Amino acid sequence: MINDKNILVFDVRQKIYEFISRNPGLHHIEISRKLKIPNTTLYYHITFLKKLGLITEKNDGKYKRIYASIDIDPKEKEIINLIRKEVPCRIFLHILFSISCSQIELSKELEIHPASVSYHLKKMVEIGIIEEAPSKNGIIDANIGKYISCEPVGREIFYRRKNQKIINTVYGILIKYKKNLPNKKIINSYINYLKEVDNYISTKKIDNVDDRFDSIIETLQDLIKPFFCA
Repeated sequence: MINDKNILVFDVRQKIYEFISRNPGLHHIEISRKLKIPNTTLYYHITFLKKLGLITEKNDGKYKRIYASIDIDPKEKEIINLIRKEVPCRIFLHILFSISCSQIELSKELEIHPASVSYHLKKMVEIGIIEEAPSKNGIIDANIGKYISCEPVGREIFYRRKNQKIINTVYGILIKYKKNLPNKKIINSYINYLKEVDNYISTKKIDNVDDRFDSIIETLQDLIKPFFCA
């Protein structure tokens, strides 16, 4: 769990990103000095922000100058539009936290009418951020190297997030737009989840950025679920 001795990594990255946005073209040493962040620590966070596509570097022959990326990926736009609305925001983030879940489960756990859940699920499938998780002989592939035993009832359909990139995209969106997004309670729940992930990874020394969330998603599910109920 996070305590006062832990660095809240998400907040540090947001601080770095916002500073670079306000002060484009500085190099590592300047940013390190002005933010009072050790250069080695800053390099680690900048490398992560680059992997998320939030910042870019340009070599001027002497220094690597750092800029906030102004490009907005089409998928990023779709997710921003989604999480600006309370109901799809709750459904989408709940799916991100779950190994897999069905329309029936979503309706019960989030206390949202089944027809509304079905409508938003279809929209999310259409834009390619979630997909159906077929059950074969009572086993569902959660698409994160995990399998669960669950026999669908009737025509019940289970869903899962489409890929790891979706979580990274949401992480980047929150760093860039957190202050301007509605649904603060839900968004802050997700940020708290990410802080727990970062804290776990920093203590366990997990270095693979692409797999950093999948490695502990099950561990943190119970922590987050209460925030998604009405």
